[in-house]
Amino acid sequence: MTSWLFLATESELIKHTKLTLQINDQYIGLYHLDNRYYAVEDACPHAQNFFLLSQGKVVNETVQCPFHNALFHIPSGQCLRQPGRDLIKYEIRVSAGEIHGYL
Repeated sequence: MTSWLFLATESELIKHTKLTLQINDQYIGLYHLDNRYYAVEDACPHAQNFFLLSQGKVVNETVQCPFHNALFHIPSGQCLRQPGRDLIKYEIRVSAGEIHGYL
């Protein structure tokens, strides 16, 4: 069942920071870039849940897998460099300082 779930407070995310969240069996990467929030699946698609993208380097609007060097565009989830596939992207809404995701 898909629904809006609390992910974090805005105060937990300082500009250009990221959080790794585990919700049930899903790993979610929550990013704060250019005053916007983004949530994408955090497990590297190439290696399932073994490697988390949020452990990788964020440059501009991309995150690089620290193990395979795959590159992903955070706002769209698009895979820019293989190995990999496009990431699942989750809708975000912010209200009263709380960040919620539609998961």
